[in-house]
This record gives sequence, structure tokens and C-alpha cells, in this order.
Amino acid sequence: MFASLIVIVTLFAFTALICLGVLALVSKDPPTAMQTRMAEVCDFIIKVSLGALVGLLGGRAASPDRMEVNDKS
Repeated sequence: MFASLIVIVTLFAFTALICLGVLALVSKDPPTAMQTRMAEVCDFIIKVSLGALVGLLGGRAASPDRMEVNDKS
């Protein structure tokens, strides 16, 4: 389930990055208000997705799957 969450967040980031690239290639020199707004939304999605990936991977690294218990007999 964790791996699917990582894949979903990564897909959001790459989709927004591709959309931003396409928008940069096909937009007119003075961008319209809608193009500017779409670029801002894509930028926001990329920033949030990267922050989520750092948080997810950092949290996963900080908490191991199982605890090792040393037997002191």
C-alpha cells in the first residue's frame, strides 16, 4: 500500500511537470490569464508532491518495519 502511494504522488508530480512543459511550448508570448493560472497550479502541484515524497520517504526511513529485541538472559 505504501508503494502505491509513492507511485500515485510521483505520477501527480510528473503529470504536472509534463503539463507545465507543454504549456511552455505551446503558449503565446504574452500568456493569457488562464495559461498563467494553469502554470501556477502546475507549479503548486509539483511543490506539494515533492514535499509529500520527502515526508513519506523520510518518515518511512525513520520508523523501521520491525523492532529488534535483544535477549538478555
